[in-house]
This record gives sequence, structure tokens and C-alpha cells, in this order.
Amino acid sequence: MLMVNLQQHNRPENYPILQIRPARIIVVDNDKILCNRLSGAFQKLGFQHRIYHQVADIVPLAEDFRPDLVLTEYLLPCSNGGELCAQLRSCQRTCRIPVVIYSSLPKTFLSLEASSCSAFLQKPFGIPALLKVMSCFLSNCCDVRCTQTVISSISNLN
Repeated sequence: MLMVNLQQHNRPENYPILQIRPARIIVVDNDKILCNRLSGAFQKLGFQHRIYHQVADIVPLAEDFRPDLVLTEYLLPCSNGGELCAQLRSCQRTCRIPVVIYSSLPKTFLSLEASSCSAFLQKPFGIPALLKVMSCFLSNCCDVRCTQTVISSISNLN
């Protein structure tokens, strides 16, 4: 008979079958420096992510990758973040994906009501502020260990 001490084995990482897959994130931004920072942070946190610098139609990308969250700059070369959000909302398979739009222009938020974005973040922002916003939308899909990982990793990202 196998005896298990539950006090020593009550950590989620000891039960891989109970763990949920890592979050999947699409980032659309033409700022390569910010994209590199985000990519480094997401790799540290174990998030799966794809970064695009120019997107005319985001729906096929979302259908292929099945993201749990889309982060996009509002001002983009091909189309703006509001248009990308509207594209996602118009398709039945992607309409429920949360979209966080960010911009350095504070009046951008006023024009976003029609796009139905899930949240707006004012630039410049730090990684901890972004993670706080993201956590509101990723709580159902992140790995159970994500909370501890985020808490211990935030100090290493600044």
C-alpha cells in the first residue's frame, strides 16, 4: 500500500494532471523595444505568446493560435487597435477573447467605446501594471502556479 503525506504533496506542481495549460497571448505592436520587453516577461512567466508588428486581419491569427487574451497598441501602421478589436468581436469564434488596448494618447480611450475592448491601459506602463490588468482576464486559463510565479517574478522584471 502506498502512503502519501498530503502535507508535503499539496502543491499543484506535484499534480500535473490538475494543471491547466499556460495562457496564450497575442500582442500587436510595432514598437520592437516594448515587444522585446513583453516577450521576455512572458517567457519568464511561462506564457505562450505571438507578437505581430503589422496586422490587417487578426481573425485568422486568433483562430489559428486560440489566444486567451489580445494586447494591442491603438496606433498601428495598417489598422488601429480598435479596428482589430471590432474584427474579433464580429466573428463568432473570436468574439469572447478579451482585448486590452493601450496607448500613450489619453483621448484614445474615449474613441474606444465602439470597439468593445475589455480594458484600456495608459502608456507608459510597467510590466507589473500590465500583469495586474492581464490577471483579470487570465484567471480561468492560467496554470495554477501562475499566481506564485507572477509574485516572485515581478521583482526580477524591473
